[in-house]
Amino acid sequence: MLAKALVSLAILTLSSWSFAQMPPGVGEKPAEEAKAETKEATPELAPEVDEAQGQCKTPRQAWLQLLYWLQKDHYDPVRAAICFDTSRLKDPDSEAPKLAAQLIQVLDANGWFIKPDELPAQADHLDASKRHRYEDPAVQGKGITVYRRGGRWLFTPDTLGKVPDLYPGLTVRIVNVLPSWFHSQVIGIEVWKLLGVLVLAFIAFLFQKLTVFLIRTYLRRLVKKANMSYLDKAVQKADRPIGGLMMAMVFYLGFPKLLFPAGVAQIARVATEALAAYSLVWLGYRLIDVLTLWLGSKAEKTDSKLDDQVVPLLGKTLKVFVSVVGGIFVLQNLDVDVSSLLAVLGLCGLAFALASKYTVAYFFGSLNIFVDKPFQIGDWVVMAGTEGVVEEVGFRTTRVRTFYGSLVTVPNLKVTGNTVDNYGARKYRRYSTTLGLCYDTPPEKIQAFCEAVRAAIKGMPGMRQDFYMVEFK
Repeated sequence: MLAKALVSLAILTLSSWSFAQMPPGVGEKPAEEAKAETKEATPELAPEVDEAQGQCKTPRQAWLQLLYWLQKDHYDPVRAAICFDTSRLKDPDSEAPKLAAQLIQVLDANGWFIKPDELPAQADHLDASKRHRYEDPAVQGKGITVYRRGGRWLFTPDTLGKVPDLYPGLTVRIVNVLPSWFHSQVIGIEVWKLLGVLVLAFIAFLFQKLTVFLIRTYLRRLVKKANMSYLDKAVQKADRPIGGLMMAMVFYLGFPKLLFPAGVAQIARVATEALAAYSLVWLGYRLIDVLTLWLGSKAEKTDSKLDDQVVPLLGKTLKVFVSVVGGIFVLQNLDVDVSSLLAVLGLCGLAFALASKYTVAYFFGSLNIFVDKPFQIGDWVVMAGTEGVVEEVGFRTTRVRTFYGSLVTVPNLKVTGNTVDNYGARKYRRYSTTLGLCYDTPPEKIQAFCEAVRAAIKGMPGMRQDFYMVEFK
């Protein structure tokens, strides 16, 4: 798993380094040098220059004011901060430009792309709570918000207060004191970033191994004391998937600190979320296996043998469901319109169902069998013109072994649509036979023979005692 993660990070780093260059900390280098080194975090905004002239009349203009004036070709933090609500800043003239540069670095490092075409261009825009506020989907839940005040759309004071917390200031301070060779580039990437990726991968590997060790050593020891065997199996199977989640967490928290360009950061974020989704699906698979074992043990204790058939099918169904949910999660993070995709799949499913209506009918027929339980595995039945012993009940057909040794496959639709005579459900089996006697047999011997047969029936275990007939005709 670690090897796959390293390869993915190496590929995304080499393939995306040209998106931007790392900016310096604002105020730590001259403005000209910062302008030359700043990132292209956001899409090129040349067509929107007319909306980045300090109007701040719409949420779109407020965002474009920030994004446009922090591009490398026209780097001007002072103009970028025009749409800031600086009412809580002690020294707005010096603090606001610095916060603007830090905010763009935060967006870049985390791969939070703001799409200009999707920004609201209405001055009276309202959010879901009917307030004049706007929080872009790319920064949903991050506390980065614009609101209308005095007829202008501004970044809120709370947003400006959060920027220092989101900004990787410690990384910038460490990088600024590193020797100059750390800032030299190899294949277009600064050396300190390459070393940071290696250190981050090593830390993720250590966390993964430590998590697996703690689960196998200490958590299982606690579970064993509780004498819960299936919980112990669940913990045993969950160790490596949980270790994968820990690796994803390390990459998720650590990669933004390396200040890669926005393109690389976004790819890393998607790769990290894909790793987390894979680990969750893997964890779900293993827990479903434990659940299947537990249900199987319960099914063995019941009289019905259909339960033994249902448990494996239930396990497969749950695994398919978990895989679908994991796939939808990954697609959502790739900005795929999942709702439209599900609608298309729904239409395709409807068309498929109409084209295969008999298959669907067989499926619901099997559900009726599992619910109504007209017979069990091993019962002697007569159904749909077939007589024999039931060997298997599937989602589409039922297999019956005839007394001639052949195997007959009966569609479940016919099973539920016809009469089923279940001889296996009888408490007793009737045996009727006629014994021939010589015509010259004396009556007293015939009577004695009948009495002997009745006595044999009474003395035979399992025979019905309240009703039987042994008569002379």
